[in-house]
Amino acid sequence: RNGLRSWGASNVLEWRPTGSLALKSITAYREYDAEASGSVAAFPLQESHFENTQRQFSQEIRLSGLAFDERLDWAVGAFYFDTSNRGTGRVQTADFENLSVFAHAIWHAGPRLDVTLGARYSSETKDYRYFRQPVGAAPENTTASSNRYSRLTPKVALGYSLTPDVLAYASYSTGFTAGGFNPRPFTAADSLLTYGPEVAATWEIGLKSEWLDRRLRANASAFFTQFDDIQMQLAGCAVGCPTRSPVYYDN
Repeated sequence: RNGLRSWGASNVLEWRPTGSLALKSITAYREYDAEASGSVAAFPLQESHFENTQRQFSQEIRLSGLAFDERLDWAVGAFYFDTSNRGTGRVQTADFENLSVFAHAIWHAGPRLDVTLGARYSSETKDYRYFRQPVGAAPENTTASSNRYSRLTPKVALGYSLTPDVLAYASYSTGFTAGGFNPRPFTAADSLLTYGPEVAATWEIGLKSEWLDRRLRANASAFFTQFDDIQMQLAGCAVGCPTRSPVYYDN
């Protein structure tokens, strides 16, 4: 037996008060309710059942425009995301909230040179609660925790048009993924395992070009990405397994 009910709605609203100013709002909501079950026709009877509900809401507001005789393209905005997820089986998951603000600008420094600057500040909060009552046994202790992660991630890029159809560029950008909790605990001790945030920095250079009256497009690039505290899945280990304690584990 299994079942799933899912629905969502979204809306994009755009308003241009002037020819050089635009306001955009992006709103979305989604939810689902899932049920699963299983049985093995054996003695003693084996049976499992799991229910999961999830709700999420997101809102982004972005203001963009032109300035200095259209030599500057700019955009600023904010993003909000909130979700809650509840599982009634052995696996329990968390509530998650993200609030971000960002700014992005392209300065046309000359007829061929563009300079891009951008930055984003993200703050994420994750709340977690674990509860389990084994069949025929007393309930395990409830484990609750809340962690917050925040970071500023900048970007800078240069673009130079060698010809109207050939663009050379170089960029440096950063990324951020928040930490969290053990996503699949089976005991209260497992639920205490946490991991820290992941940070990435990328350097890239390249060419973008079009030839033969734009019938041929040829691009080339080289990039290097450095990860700090990369997040990876640990399926199991035989030697050197981390002890089960509420600390961060960096891979």
